[in-house]
Order: sequence, then C-alpha cells, then structure tokens
Amino acid sequence: YFVSGTDIGKFTMKTVDDPRTINKTVHFRPPSNFLTVNELASMWEKKIGRVLPRASIPESQLLRMAK
Repeated sequence: YFVSGTDIGKFTMKTVDDPRTINKTVHFRPPSNFLTVNELASMWEKKIGRVLPRASIPESQLLRMAK
C-alpha cells in the first residue's frame, strides 16, 4: 500500500528538470496510500504473528517535548 522509495526517488528526479515545478512545492501522494501508522503496525503484527510495542503520547506532552 505504500509507494516504494525508489519510485518516489524517480518521481523526485523527474521534477528537477520539469519547468512546471520551478519555485513550486510538489506533493506525491498516490490515492492508495491511506493507511495510518496503527493500521500499518497491525498489518505487520498479522504478518509476523506477534504484537509490536506501541506508545500513546498525549498532545500536551508532545507540545512540551517540542519546545
């Protein structure tokens, strides 16, 4: 479901020489990339047959850590 790094690399290199992308921000997000990190972790858990450790951090704590 996720795009491979080599495909993103190829796309990025094509934008370098494209005059339409000069002074522009280019977003590359194919429609099939719609999994959350938790959904992706769940898929891996099914594949490997064990539970991966997860940590939930409240927004307030993240904001404190970012300062």
